[in-house]
Amino acid sequence: MAVFFRFGKRVTINWYLLPVTQPIPHNQQYVYIQSKNYSTKKSRKVELNEEELNVIKLDELRHDMSAALDTLKWDYTHTITTRLSPMIIGNLTITWKEKQMKLKDLSQISMPNSQNIIINFSSQPHYIQDAVNILQAKVNINPTVDGSVIKASVPKPSKEVREKLSKDAKSYADKAKVRIRRVRQQAISNLRKHGESVSKDSVKRIENIIQKITDENIDNIEKMLKAKTIELHKQ
Repeated sequence: MAVFFRFGKRVTINWYLLPVTQPIPHNQQYVYIQSKNYSTKKSRKVELNEEELNVIKLDELRHDMSAALDTLKWDYTHTITTRLSPMIIGNLTITWKEKQMKLKDLSQISMPNSQNIIINFSSQPHYIQDAVNILQAKVNINPTVDGSVIKASVPKPSKEVREKLSKDAKSYADKAKVRIRRVRQQAISNLRKHGESVSKDSVKRIENIIQKITDENIDNIEKMLKAKTIELHKQ
């Protein structure tokens, strides 16, 4: 949340819901930035003056870090899951003559119910065996082939599959953390390049807010990982 005080009036923008894109008025004296934690609802406040705001673009910083969380959310929903869907199957890739291709580009995929999947290769039947191999290796499915159609029952995930998915979930979370820290490092680097126009105290204060926003995003990744791990191990 960003709270602006101008001429004694209070204006609030919820930046934790949407990136702040509004330009900062040139005559604005102070801005109070409250970093909001999604789970605990606790807030932290850092005061920045106009000169400091000209050194760091907080909206871009928040946007870039939020993008890492959005990617992780997508991966957890569509990739790291015990619930198979046509999208997950369709994004599996096979290699043909040193070229990688997705199943969705080679076939028609459908699930008449949550327990069965049908993959129709009528237009390109020469990919069937490669598709069977990738289904067995990647999603633990043992399909049957009926002409140019692959049929399979979706098995209940085994303990081993759930443990593998949990490891994959941690790997995705670690990658998201690396992305967040790269954004932080770039912001610190830019600050030190252009921080000559403000005092050392200002540079330190800006570094603190960058670190607080970083910590908040890392904390949210940890919460997402914890929730995903619990979900994966539910019977």
